[in-house]
Amino acid sequence: MENKKITFSIFIWPGIVCGLMILFHLNNWDESSIFRLKTADYFLDALPGIFLSPFAHGNNEHLINNIIPLFFLMCLIRYVFNKFAYILFLLSYFFTGLLIWRFVPNHVVIGASGVLYAMVSFLFFSGLIRGNRELWGYSLLIVFLYGSMVWGVFPFSVEEGVSWQGHLMGSIVGFVLALVFREIGPQKKIYDWENDEDEDDESDKSERVTKVNYHYRK
Repeated sequence: MENKKITFSIFIWPGIVCGLMILFHLNNWDESSIFRLKTADYFLDALPGIFLSPFAHGNNEHLINNIIPLFFLMCLIRYVFNKFAYILFLLSYFFTGLLIWRFVPNHVVIGASGVLYAMVSFLFFSGLIRGNRELWGYSLLIVFLYGSMVWGVFPFSVEEGVSWQGHLMGSIVGFVLALVFREIGPQKKIYDWENDEDEDDESDKSERVTKVNYHYRK
């Protein structure tokens, strides 16, 4: 991966998204009756909830638990994938809500945790699929910081009122996006010492080739 500098622009987009979440919550604009995603609705009726529900949070603790890791992950994806990060976020955002609406019956969802799980899943599996050492490092960092999140996709390990189904849908979206876009962004880097080893192997093979001489008698 090419050397990159951390610039202020990396923080602008995540700051705007998380800032809007804070603004909506502090002013009580994120009314659950308006911003909720109700999976029993028809698609056109549920469409506003798909886009608005991640900006609604039930209380201050719910908001803080989401925006801190979300801001960190959005900055990291923006740093690693440059402007393609915007597309990744929009796809994670939309398809997480869409899968929740389609596959989680009789459910009402608010909060950005599904999108958060999609981003964690995308970064983790991208590191494994691509074989890039730097992405591996980010994947290990994610496991270290958010490894306990894996339990959030099981019904027996979440508190009452927490949507483990939304977490699961987000994780699936992140995995699929990591597969689909595995050719975009940082790839496995071949270091000079690895090329030297390959050249040495080729030279060893050539030295081991047996030279055969054919003799004919007249």
